[in-house]
Amino acid sequence: MSDNTNRMIDTHAAVKDLTDAGMPEVQAEAVVAIQRDLLENQAASKYDLEKTETSLRNDLEKLEASLRGEIQDVRNDLEKLEASLRGDMEKLEATLRGDMEKLEASLRGDMEKLEASLRSEIQDVRNDLGLLRKDMEALGSYLLTRLGVLMVVGGGFIIGLLEFLR
Repeated sequence: MSDNTNRMIDTHAAVKDLTDAGMPEVQAEAVVAIQRDLLENQAASKYDLEKTETSLRNDLEKLEASLRGEIQDVRNDLEKLEASLRGDMEKLEATLRGDMEKLEASLRGDMEKLEASLRSEIQDVRNDLGLLRKDMEALGSYLLTRLGVLMVVGGGFIIGLLEFLR
């Protein structure tokens, strides 16, 4: 409710002041009626402004309290989310470490098997080379013997041919 007592004007005195200043009476009455309507219906009194200010301050305080509560709720939610993410990251890290250790062990085992296989193959090649050397030595001896025989036979043939030709 507004306090209309502060906004009442003496319309008769206002019309008289305007007519005394040279305004026609009909025009003065119209101006005073417009001012009276404005004061009664549209213009705010000091009481109305104070009441509105108090109401707005109360609304602002409620809004501020509500926003503070919502901000705190968001902070709490963020803290929960952060804790959850940290836990998930720690689990993921532990899983990755375990997987990496298993992979490393598997790779080491594969490498050891490969190394053993390669060592075995190298030894087989060495053995084959040893046999090849023996075969080459035997072949060399055989060829040397055959060459000696051929030389003896060839020498005898040449001697025989020389004898024959003589």
